[in-house]
Amino acid sequence: MVTRLGEPRVPPAERAHLVNAVGALGAVSAGPVVDAYLHALPELREAYRAAMRAAGERTVEVLETRSRARFPRWLRRQRSSWD
Repeated sequence: MVTRLGEPRVPPAERAHLVNAVGALGAVSAGPVVDAYLHALPELREAYRAAMRAAGERTVEVLETRSRARFPRWLRRQRSSWD
């Protein structure tokens, strides 16, 4: 579903269903959605943003864990500036 979400010729009605379906999976789909977003062309990224908005708070823990693993030094600096 995540792959189909980023295809340029998906009809709008189908894209809306895909956004809701991927968003409903929340934490399960967060990792693949972020990876697909980072590798997508800028004009195709909105569907991925919409899916993450639909997932809401369910993705926060997954995203923090992935961020810590990929950017440990940067995240430590950011956290200290937030305190």
